[in-house]
Amino acid sequence: MKSTVAGWVRRTPESFRFCPKLSRFITHQLKLVNVEEPLKKFFGVFEGMNIRMGPLLIQLPPGLSFSKPLISDFFGLLRQQYGDYRYAIEIRHKSFIHDNFFSLLAQYSIAFVIADSGRRFPYHEAVTTDFVYLRFHGHEKLYASDYSDQELHQSAQKIHHWLQEGKEVWTFFNNDFGGFAVKNAIRLREMVMEEGKDS
Repeated sequence: MKSTVAGWVRRTPESFRFCPKLSRFITHQLKLVNVEEPLKKFFGVFEGMNIRMGPLLIQLPPGLSFSKPLISDFFGLLRQQYGDYRYAIEIRHKSFIHDNFFSLLAQYSIAFVIADSGRRFPYHEAVTTDFVYLRFHGHEKLYASDYSDQELHQSAQKIHHWLQEGKEVWTFFNNDFGGFAVKNAIRLREMVMEEGKDS
């Protein structure tokens, strides 16, 4: 796997950034408990990419509810052992939409993922660090909805506002059924650039 990662780095321009997702074994099977060794293995694979690394995505399973001790211990482990990386966390249980959770994110400088998930998972907008992380999974149907120009324009205005505030904005489309993701990403980029020209 290390050789695969090295190949990715060789074949991409220096300006390209990789944003891997934390292993589902850690998030979905172990549910963030007793994860020291799995984390060591995971980061060992990507250590040759660290200078080309964007934020690392932590996507939690729908059945995992908020526990302050669990989340605090996990964040503390990340910061203590792997503090050179940046993190964004995508929640899928409504119990995380709580000031206690957002305070932890700000404390550990971890971004809250603003995720549009086909109305299947909770949607919330919160900015908890110096960058914003957006995921578009499809508004009407998970992974399979095409975004309208009106929907994309609303997002473009928000992105422009965050950029004006000096935030980095990372945006990902996962509505790839029918090729919508590529089309929507290109269109959103155009709209954000237009917003910049008009300001």
